[in-house]
Amino acid sequence: MPSPVATRKDQMEATPPQRQPSGWRVLLGRHEQGQSLIEMAIILPVILLILAAVLDFGRVFHAYTVVVNAAREAAFAGAAEQLSDSALRAVLDAELQRGGVSGGSATSTITYANKGSPARQTLKVDLSYNVPLIFLTLTLPSVTVRAQAETITFR
Repeated sequence: MPSPVATRKDQMEATPPQRQPSGWRVLLGRHEQGQSLIEMAIILPVILLILAAVLDFGRVFHAYTVVVNAAREAAFAGAAEQLSDSALRAVLDAELQRGGVSGGSATSTITYANKGSPARQTLKVDLSYNVPLIFLTLTLPSVTVRAQAETITFR
């Protein structure tokens, strides 16, 4: 009559022996962690470069939006009221400051012209701003964004 308690010998006979990996399996298994480290070292700089480009593109797009808004606001202010060129430049600088863009590297051109069949005086505001890049300075030090706004003056 067999014993109800299994012995170690019975357990060993019941399970088939595990085969030890040999040949290519041993070589591939040993270097998997090193392979992942090499892949990470190759891909990480590429991912960081893409992230830097996205951040700089976002800064340039923000500056473009602020420059367009400043040119429009100055053109509207000059069309509604009789402002001098220095007052219009102050409006431009205030709008650039409000948008978070430094007005130091912005250049503006303000011109008045008579256009149309019955001659109407128009005000044209050209504004350009150099956006210094932070992350991609090795490839491109700055990007220039430009905006132009033209309105009919009510004078």
